[in-house]
Amino acid sequence: RSTQSRSSAASDVYKRQGIVIETARQVGAVLPSTAVASQLYQSMIQMDLGELDNSAVIAVIEALSGTTLLD
Repeated sequence: RSTQSRSSAASDVYKRQGIVIETARQVGAVLPSTAVASQLYQSMIQMDLGELDNSAVIAVIEALSGTTLLD
């Protein structure tokens, strides 16, 4: 068993966020930051970055802004 922590792939996080958002809807809770994060993860998947962890969300931000934030 490995003792190192591992980040989850964006596609896995997106699926789990969908469950959270649906549960929130059912109980009348509003989760605006979760909804925005879910949209970013969905964009990662559409950009074929779904197997990367959340640190790759920068690629979505760069695409949306039309600039490169990191060299």
